[in-house]
Amino acid sequence: MPNLVEYALGADPLAGSSSDPLGQASTNGTNYLPFAMMSTNPFLAGQPVMRLNLPDPPPGDIKLQIISSPDMINWSTNAVRAGTNAWQWLGGGSSLIAPGLDTNGRAIFDIGTPAGSGVAQFQYLQVVTN
Repeated sequence: MPNLVEYALGADPLAGSSSDPLGQASTNGTNYLPFAMMSTNPFLAGQPVMRLNLPDPPPGDIKLQIISSPDMINWSTNAVRAGTNAWQWLGGGSSLIAPGLDTNGRAIFDIGTPAGSGVAQFQYLQVVTN
């Protein structure tokens, strides 16, 4: 995994793969990599989402972007979070970011399409340096 991604997701890029928490679930069963699941958040309950489990606060020199598409052809940046700032909406998509509880210095976010929107949403997390 690229060092930038390890750093942005809260792992130590210098630790090596044998002690990298991103490659497996942590001791408390937390998955540090973005993954697909059915949301239990009241805003997106029962909807397929991408779950992010990010360090809180995140690194100040990293920008996280949610990139989405209704058809896997036309992609747009929906939201950006730079450093310790909150998520900022850029428009262009119908994704919803539903925050979860902070646990053990990490913040959980479910990213998906609200029920009844009628829009299929494909999405990924992009990590860039500020």
